[in-house]
Amino acid sequence: MLGLPSRRIKVCCLFDSIPRFDEMCSYDKHKFVYKECNRLYPRVPIIGRNISEEISICGYRIPKVTQVVVSPFLVHRDEDVFPDSEKFDPERFLPENSSHIPDCAYIPFAAGPRDCIGRVFAEMEVKILVCHILRNFSLHSLDSRDQVLPIIKITLQLSQPARIKFRRRQQ
Repeated sequence: MLGLPSRRIKVCCLFDSIPRFDEMCSYDKHKFVYKECNRLYPRVPIIGRNISEEISICGYRIPKVTQVVVSPFLVHRDEDVFPDSEKFDPERFLPENSSHIPDCAYIPFAAGPRDCIGRVFAEMEVKILVCHILRNFSLHSLDSRDQVLPIIKITLQLSQPARIKFRRRQQ
């Protein structure tokens, strides 16, 4: 996101102070940028599950009590669902562009009854933090996106530290 020209990133903070919880709940202008960041870089790139009853997926029978692994990192790069999937494009999540995205094609916090219990808290925390940072600083990446690559471990990590220049905004 930081490597893109600032004119392409349609992010701005409309609050004069750190917003209250109720303000953040009703404010979703940043949602599509947040979702695209989570699509490209889900914090948990691999999710394990135990199958409780026999199922069939794409013609393959998966017996009951089988352990399966789902990778949001790979699911989010399905070109049939997310064309040009390596491109950072927050507009793919605008309502008029996202109606074709199937349920469970976007799963940065897993899905169903065992999805992440901290999802709502994490989303709120990111909104407040990003809003506060962008209100006070402009950010510029010192490295191109192809220099800082994701590494899949228990959580998604970077191949090297992200170098970001913070420039204080004029008040």
